[in-house]
Amino acid sequence: MTESLKAIRFMAVILVGMMGSGKSTVGRLAASLFGLKFIDLDEEIERTAGIKIAEIFKRYGEDEFRRLESEALKRVESSENMVLSVGGGAMIKPENVETMRKIGKIVYLQTSLEELERRLEPEKSNRPLLQEGSHKTLKDLLEKRRAVYETADIILVTERFTPEEMAEIIAGITQLP
Repeated sequence: MTESLKAIRFMAVILVGMMGSGKSTVGRLAASLFGLKFIDLDEEIERTAGIKIAEIFKRYGEDEFRRLESEALKRVESSENMVLSVGGGAMIKPENVETMRKIGKIVYLQTSLEELERRLEPEKSNRPLLQEGSHKTLKDLLEKRRAVYETADIILVTERFTPEEMAEIIAGITQLP
């Protein structure tokens, strides 16, 4: 990284969207472009809870997971110079959206239902919300969440860009004058 890039101040970018939209993949790429920190909120939850998210859902249910998710978001709130990937349902709680807006710019990785199904097929067994009736469940979740996702500061249609192109766009968003 050149000295001029090191002198640029950065802010946080929060990636939102459905499971399978590429938040973690694109987030890691964007963070590495300028040496920013990458935080995957799901990984943060697993680290602090000491168990996998699927196990949290199984043992304690979605409400407990959402509580843990809100707590994890509060913990990273003061971080700067980061790309943050949050779970697909994080924006359903208004207080989470408020926290995200304090942190930085929210970027919605918009992905069609058909593309989400294609991407998620190999990992359906690892996704607690897709265990049964995955097409209907995924469609219902997308319809339920779409309006709140569309309140993001920026919307990137994932089928129009490669992960690397999206990372470059997102990395550009982080630059402040």
